[in-house]
Amino acid sequence: MRFTWFNLMPWPYLPDDFREQNRSVWVDIPNTLYDPRRGHFVYHEYMDQLEYAETLGFDGIGVNEHHQNGYGLMPAQIICVADSDSEAEELYAPHCLYFFNRCLHVFPPFADPPGYRTIETIKYGALSQLSQEAQTVFQNVTWKQLVEERFVVAGSPETVREQLEEAIKGLRVGHLLCLFHNGNMPDWKTRHSSKLFAEKVMPKLRDLWPEWKHDNRWWISPMEDRLRPAPMPGVAAR
Repeated sequence: MRFTWFNLMPWPYLPDDFREQNRSVWVDIPNTLYDPRRGHFVYHEYMDQLEYAETLGFDGIGVNEHHQNGYGLMPAQIICVADSDSEAEELYAPHCLYFFNRCLHVFPPFADPPGYRTIETIKYGALSQLSQEAQTVFQNVTWKQLVEERFVVAGSPETVREQLEEAIKGLRVGHLLCLFHNGNMPDWKTRHSSKLFAEKVMPKLRDLWPEWKHDNRWWISPMEDRLRPAPMPGVAAR
């Protein structure tokens, strides 16, 4: 198993009445909701979290959505690890609810513009999570629903391990994209959850597929014929 640490990097200062006062978090969101001073801090905090994740031993650091490879299926899962299941709810519930209630408040036509989907996609219902019905669910969703329906994998290290092992084996995947920052989660909680996962969960999931341990066909790697920048005058090549 390989694990990539990833951050959706949402804006953490959307007002409480955002859903009531705005029709969508996409496209026509008022730019007055953005504060460049806060944005400077948020951006650097998110970058620091990526660097921190590298020190914890994650295999990859995701910086551009979760499609690292055009040939590999890589599920993305929101993960919240605490010392106990009850502590997970106490620490992370407000931030996950912020994400589902505000950051997923999308005006349905923006999610499904003309020509955006093939007939096969429409039949499959692949964008159903952004339908008007789904928006109503997200508006009133509870922590209990998020956990029980696996929108979020949360709890003690053992609870998280058990649920992820079930998902990994059920989907038969060897790469998992792990979302530890969610909504307006503060930096210390993101690091706390990431550290617990790296130390108490990830090692127990590493060898779920021992027969594929050395198979790297679907892992990211540089292109052999990629263009290489010419060295700058006076700068030694590395």
